[in-house]
Amino acid sequence: NQAYPSLDMMLHTSRADAMPLAILEAMASGVPVVAIGVGGVPEIIETGETGILIGTSEWPGIVSEYAGDWEGVAQAALALIGQPNRLKDMSAKSVVRAQAYYDIRRSASATSQLFRQMLRPALEQARLHSVT
Repeated sequence: NQAYPSLDMMLHTSRADAMPLAILEAMASGVPVVAIGVGGVPEIIETGETGILIGTSEWPGIVSEYAGDWEGVAQAALALIGQPNRLKDMSAKSVVRAQAYYDIRRSASATSQLFRQMLRPALEQARLHSVT
């Protein structure tokens, strides 16, 4: 997407989202994300590293200096605007994390390897039975 490179950060204010593709696209484009920690969002963003997660009652383990919900998103965004070096660091780390964990080629390879490992015992068993 051509829009992402022009962004300093992305604000994701959804109250429910299992695996938001928009966050993954932003991170892959080097855009740090400020998001409410719902659904699968806390599994994607490393708070303080690739963006900032805003804590909610759903994810009480998220430690955030910002208030929960949309007010916290606004507070975090305003704080980051004044920290260009931190944004630049988060940008670089966002790209690295997106490539390491969410690249389609890596995911396909890992899935293929997992299936091979799971099927190996059954294939070996089938070979033994076909020989006898």
